[in-house]
Amino acid sequence: MTRPATLRHRALAWLVVGSWLLICAVAFWYFQARWTGAYDNNQWYTFRTEGTPPPPPATAPDGQIVMVHFVDRRCPCTRFSLPHIDVLEAQYDPAVHSLRIDASDAKATDFDWIPASPAVAIWDAKGDLAYLGPYNSGVICGVGDDLVARVMIALESGENPHWVNQEAVGCYCQWPLAHN
Repeated sequence: MTRPATLRHRALAWLVVGSWLLICAVAFWYFQARWTGAYDNNQWYTFRTEGTPPPPPATAPDGQIVMVHFVDRRCPCTRFSLPHIDVLEAQYDPAVHSLRIDASDAKATDFDWIPASPAVAIWDAKGDLAYLGPYNSGVICGVGDDLVARVMIALESGENPHWVNQEAVGCYCQWPLAHN
């Protein structure tokens, strides 16, 4: 009599293990593998421009700090940065001129020096590039050391944090217009 119960327990155990493996495989596909090939979803980027740092966008007012958010709505990594961008825009409005540049916009062609998104560039009130790179030091935006806050504190106190070449590990997609 105990033998059929043991077979049922084994069958149930295999069903649970098989279900768990299937769920893991589907989760891996959903969060990682489905983007492979569609976008260069990379974990490592060097945010730098060669030569002279670029000027702020032509639409930026003189004498104001400018923060440009580079996003690509087709990039799966963008979903992590959008809440942080909303907070930054609310926190620094109206003292900072803030723009969002989407890779699919025509004006994005002026920013072919951006290697990946999501990213942020900050120019000081004199028009010098103060920061270029990721929002945070963590794997996804909102986790890790807030690099934008550090730059903004320095700018607000009259310091110039200088142009930053930031190597970053995280969730990024290659900027479609980047010169490689």
